[in-house]
Amino acid sequence: MKALLLINATYIDKDQKVAKGNILVTDGVIKIISNADFCIEKYYNSEIIDCSKYIIIPGLINGHYHNGSLLAKGLSKEIAINEWEGESLQGRLQSTLFHYLDEGLDEEEYLTVCLRGYIDLIKCGVTFVSDSGSSDRTPDYLVRAMRALGIRGVIDAGEKAGQYLAGMSQDILFTGHLPEEEDINDGTLARCKEVVEKYDPIMMTHCLENKWRKELIYKKYGKSTAELFDEHNLLNKKTVLFHCVELSDGDIKTIGSRGASIVHCPVSNIAGGGIANIKDCLSSDINVCIGTDWARYDIWEAMRFAYFLLKINTKRNAFTAEHVLRMTTNNGAKAFGLDEKIGIIEDGYYADLVFVDKTSVKQAPLIDNDGFSNIVHNLIMECREEMIEHVMVKGKWIMRHGRLTHIDEDKILKDYEQVLIKVFGGYILK
Repeated sequence: MKALLLINATYIDKDQKVAKGNILVTDGVIKIISNADFCIEKYYNSEIIDCSKYIIIPGLINGHYHNGSLLAKGLSKEIAINEWEGESLQGRLQSTLFHYLDEGLDEEEYLTVCLRGYIDLIKCGVTFVSDSGSSDRTPDYLVRAMRALGIRGVIDAGEKAGQYLAGMSQDILFTGHLPEEEDINDGTLARCKEVVEKYDPIMMTHCLENKWRKELIYKKYGKSTAELFDEHNLLNKKTVLFHCVELSDGDIKTIGSRGASIVHCPVSNIAGGGIANIKDCLSSDINVCIGTDWARYDIWEAMRFAYFLLKINTKRNAFTAEHVLRMTTNNGAKAFGLDEKIGIIEDGYYADLVFVDKTSVKQAPLIDNDGFSNIVHNLIMECREEMIEHVMVKGKWIMRHGRLTHIDEDKILKDYEQVLIKVFGGYILK
């Protein structure tokens, strides 16, 4: 593989600060070359790209996502999760959708849905996704879609954890699944312990997402879900908990002491009527990352919501945009045990890179001078998917000039429209 040299690069370094230099990518791995040490004649055999037009950031990590759920946009509005699939038209449409996701779509149609879900993420600069899926189908389709597009990720193998944990690739990992609150009983907890003891995997689950789920466990066990997991030795540095809206102060202390990670899904949480206490989680040194969750894909939207929520009733300078970017890069990598490989732009790390056109950041003044910088702040506030020009994973382009490089994007979008028609038929507005 020919080496790639990115000259005149402005990038965000491991400390979320603006740095300038040149980035050499060899076999998918980064080496930073400072301007002082740079001599272009040494690299005449490399492909050279002038990056003076861009701000380069680490590939973004979506810590919680349900591929396939984009078909459900608007179907869960204004009703709680425990009221889904009721007798109303809204409930019947939900049931129809789940039927098609589970068995009604043929193999190619379902793969189209998965591809579309990852296309949207890539266009926002996501290079790694933690996918919990949306159906009873095996993870195989998600693996096929990831490999077809070149994105990397981790897939919740659910009840088939043993089958998948036994053989994992470098770029696509699998996790076990801790039971959802409505599925927790002595038997499911015991089976999780068996998986942990045999494979020592990352274990993920939705946790304390809402009051209904919180009260299920309190009624049955007289304690919180976090306490229950801890009691069964299921809470540790390989535990990843989604949402955590209903954490008590004691839960925060317990999760922090065990080194578990939390995936903050601010847009999804607010839509469900809750706000997670992420300020205290961060103050307790809990590793917090960010996810888009159900029927959402825009990681920049999630970052902006996370930033604004951190500002509510808080000392003005307590939390910054840099905290939020770290949650979507470094912290996301740490949650999945990859913080020595991805999440920062540094020597020896994989070249998972996102190229933001700095001339199109809504014409915000980008300043980094004399100890003052608003670059990261303005990226979080202003960046939209149309400003992401190129995306690279492990030194390979997966998007160039806004177009996916590995597939016929237009065909996938057209096929996806046919899936919508098949699932919802005459209900779709003409």
